Amino acid sequence: TAAHRFDSVLWPTDGDGAKWVPETNRVYLQGVGHVKVSAHREVAGRVKTIQAKREGHHWYLILSCDDVPVRPLEPTGAVVGLDVGVASFLTTSGGEHVGNPRYARVGADRLSGAQQVLSRTQRGSNNRRKAREVVANRHRK
Repeated sequence: TAAHRFDSVLWPTDGDGAKWVPETNRVYLQGVGHVKVSAHREVAGRVKTIQAKREGHHWYLILSCDDVPVRPLEPTGAVVGLDVGVASFLTTSGGEHVGNPRYARVGADRLSGAQQVLSRTQRGSNNRRKAREVVANRHRK
């Protein structure tokens, strides 16, 4: 079915099938109605396009804006040199080292365990569907 095939939908112009309502932090989707949005920052400028995206069981709203006001930072006069390397991720001209982040190693054990559970389930079963969702969530983290 189409519900399982498509993970995103794009409305190319605000107001044509989808309308952003900034006063209430809601978006109006044609055929669905008003949907409350948990915004992580204020929307600045004029909304051009609206995209609803699904990742697993999570839905995200992507707003492309035009005429966004620019707020330049005050010049401090400080100068810094940065070196991006392999052994250490970042080294500043002041001698400060920033280590290489190892995001994949943190949840590797939990991911491999979830993948083993998935490989032992029977294809087409409800338990396999649930195990597949667990593996997808582990990849997302």
